Amino acid sequence: MKPDISCQKGVTLIELMVAMAIAGVIGAAMFAFQQSQTRSYVTQEALTNMQQNARAGMHFMVSEIRMAGCDPTNQAGAGIDLAKDDAIRFTMNISSSNQSDVLEYHFYGETDSSGDEIIDYTIRRTDGSISNSGEDITYQLNGDNLERSDHGSDNSTSILARNIDALDFVYLDEDGERIETGVSGELNNNERNRVRAIQITLLVRSGSGAPGFVYRHEDTRTYKNRWQENDPTNYPGHLYEADDNFRRIMLSSEVKLRNM
Repeated sequence: MKPDISCQKGVTLIELMVAMAIAGVIGAAMFAFQQSQTRSYVTQEALTNMQQNARAGMHFMVSEIRMAGCDPTNQAGAGIDLAKDDAIRFTMNISSSNQSDVLEYHFYGETDSSGDEIIDYTIRRTDGSISNSGEDITYQLNGDNLERSDHGSDNSTSILARNIDALDFVYLDEDGERIETGVSGELNNNERNRVRAIQITLLVRSGSGAPGFVYRHEDTRTYKNRWQENDPTNYPGHLYEADDNFRRIMLSSEVKLRNM
């Protein structure tokens, strides 16, 4: 005896195909949304890394170059030893290698912002030389890396920032006028002694990121430093002309030399 299936319900082939089509549309929409979110995240991460990279490099340069020429004893001969458009070497006497030059002062009854008592202050006197670590510094580009070389007792070179397209120094006198580096591309000794401020420009590009997961960006800008923007007739040319798909950030800062 055959079973009676007349009351059993199912789906037709057309209904199944419609359901699969709807599921496909929903799946495609969810995949597109996930891809969009991933690209936004990766792009934002690349931009954040680029900004941190640029700011870290600029911070180090500004804080140390500001101390160029510091010479409390007037015996170290500190100053600017190399001044090029894309590199600078400077010295400062800010420490001592002699343990006897370390002075400790003790204060009681004072408190810091957390309410804890401040007990010890340590002060290091200078020794009239520029041979200690952190007293003879060079900043320059090596390929696309911003390098800091310490020519003191450490005699070391470290990479401060990567993916650097341009590093530019503009040297200003006491009247705020640019001191031309001329054909040689660097200042001579008399010109270096006239420097009272330095404009620093750093152009950093983003990393490539994960292939296919960064939003495309076409960069065709011509990047100019602060001096070029203010008076391009006196400084022809450009700092960097981009023609690719990288994003970039340009930072510029003017450093007043306290000790020159």
